[in-house]
Amino acid sequence: MSLSTALGRAPRAFPSSTRSWRRLGTMIIAGLLVTGCGGSGDGETEGVPVNSLTAVTTTRADGASQQPRDDVDAFVQQQLRSQKMPGATVVVLHDGQIVYAKGYGYGDVAHATPIRLEQRLQIGSISKTFLATAVMMLREEGRIDLDAKIADYLGPEGPAYWSDVTVRQVLAHTAGLAYLPDNDFFAHIDDAGATTEEHMLAAFRKYPVEFQPGSRWMYSNVGYDLLGFIVSRITGKFYGDYVKERIFTPLGMTSARYINPNNSFADKALGYVNTEDRWKSVDLSSGSLEYLSAGASGVEMSALDMAKFDAAVRNGTLLPTAAQTLMWTPEAAVPDMGGGLYANYGLGWFVAYMHSGNLVVSHSGGMDGYTTQYIRYVDSGWSVVVLTNLDYQVADPGLIATGVVHMFSDDL
Repeated sequence: MSLSTALGRAPRAFPSSTRSWRRLGTMIIAGLLVTGCGGSGDGETEGVPVNSLTAVTTTRADGASQQPRDDVDAFVQQQLRSQKMPGATVVVLHDGQIVYAKGYGYGDVAHATPIRLEQRLQIGSISKTFLATAVMMLREEGRIDLDAKIADYLGPEGPAYWSDVTVRQVLAHTAGLAYLPDNDFFAHIDDAGATTEEHMLAAFRKYPVEFQPGSRWMYSNVGYDLLGFIVSRITGKFYGDYVKERIFTPLGMTSARYINPNNSFADKALGYVNTEDRWKSVDLSSGSLEYLSAGASGVEMSALDMAKFDAAVRNGTLLPTAAQTLMWTPEAAVPDMGGGLYANYGLGWFVAYMHSGNLVVSHSGGMDGYTTQYIRYVDSGWSVVVLTNLDYQVADPGLIATGVVHMFSDDL
């Protein structure tokens, strides 16, 4: 797969009709880079023909009971076939409680191993919601000012425009920072020291501003990488350790971890691309995996642990109501590729309103081999998590997420 193909894609349009909520989750994908395909599992170099495996489902290992929903199972299996997905884990919640949870398809197609709800998948840009929550926690402690300039935390040696960019603007993607690091950065991703904070900051300091900070909206992975460095400097530790300490561990999210080339593949679903109608597992270099641990997209976890986060958000465990409300207050309209408007962005969340006026917040994620969707219907109490192990360039978990949650409530 070529670098230019893998460097990501523009936000998908969000339809303006009232039926558009069934596609809410497809708003943004943050793609990175593939350095090779195949080789993560025995026999997968040549790939496995798509849809060649028998439909299969799995339930929670803890034996929790739930009412059978044949309609949900049939719908998700149909989506797996039509989208040619190897597997997906799906969790539906109401008021922070799991209503339905199942795994569909396979976490390892070469060995025909069914995907499990307890397995980790890379969640891509949903990671930004965790980083934004960490920033808001520091704000509550009086350790970070959302309206301070990023130069106050990263040093005066940055480009002149850094003195105009605020933490709030970075959180809201209105800072004018680059969408992704440039081609030169990725060309040397496996060089010694290429993914250190020092080297990445040196590279990012050379990038021009895309527009006057605060004047409009443009999604920026570079901005969230910088936020990770800011959290690290404030706390004196790797920002991922701070997120683990303040969010993952207190909530019992035992599967949640940051991407690292030394991570074990145990309890992790393999990620796949669809090449000529064959599933081939994704194989990333060490440098690529080290970059993925940066602030924009560093987390992998199970859908069940995403459900624990959802319950904490619902119950106000992590942040006081005023701080959470601030994150869901629109900062900027998000432009549709056709020139219209389909949503807004707050601080780490996409923000939209249904025709009824009810608030919906969400984030999606796309990685090489994984595409994910998380939607919260705030006023009605429903939430849905869909994690898939198919590449961001073809998968659309938003169709699954919105289709499934509407089977549980007619009021959405």
